[in-house]
Amino acid sequence: MDLIVQQKLGGTKRVFRPLGAACSPRVRYGIRLRMIAPDPQFGWLEVVCGPMFAGKTSHLLARHAELVATGVAVRVFKPARDTRYSEDSIVTHDGASLSATSVSGADAIRSCEAKAIIIDEAHFFGDALTPVCLELVKAGRWVIVAGVDRDHRGRGFAPFPSLLIEADRVDKLHSKCSVCGGPAVHSQRMVADDSPIVVGGADLYEVRCRRCFKPMGG
Repeated sequence: MDLIVQQKLGGTKRVFRPLGAACSPRVRYGIRLRMIAPDPQFGWLEVVCGPMFAGKTSHLLARHAELVATGVAVRVFKPARDTRYSEDSIVTHDGASLSATSVSGADAIRSCEAKAIIIDEAHFFGDALTPVCLELVKAGRWVIVAGVDRDHRGRGFAPFPSLLIEADRVDKLHSKCSVCGGPAVHSQRMVADDSPIVVGGADLYEVRCRRCFKPMGG
């Protein structure tokens, strides 16, 4: 699969095309990237991260479609605590969805025997997810993890500090700053709650660039 990343004023557009499909080798305003297929004999850890509203779940849906099209057995997991859109699906902010198994903790994923394992909203699982992912990779599984990599204070959001150094592939996504329109890397919490996780969407969060981000307590 080819991943065409087009960077234009006002945001980033990700366009997925099957390998071999007609595509110009030159992409205006952007670059052309080749999606590297993992070796079927070995494990693989792929991390998709960025702020809220950056298209991470959409990226997972595209990766799922690619794997299924090539005959790979895939299972999808999500944290049971995240009930914003559905209890049994991962759902993009614009309504696209994919059936998933809700689990209360990372240990519930450990026994999965599918060749490819997709995990959304990884930040809900915390540091407990990293050893599970590494164990699955060691067993030859392809693990694709997505989530928010910076917390509401702008610090590393577990498990991403430890996952990123172990990843075979990293896709860092961005959104559009809700204040100035620049590239956003932060999720700005809009309520006075300093809890590590506050479940919410556009009602509780905005995406911000480095300049417009105001960390809680900062």
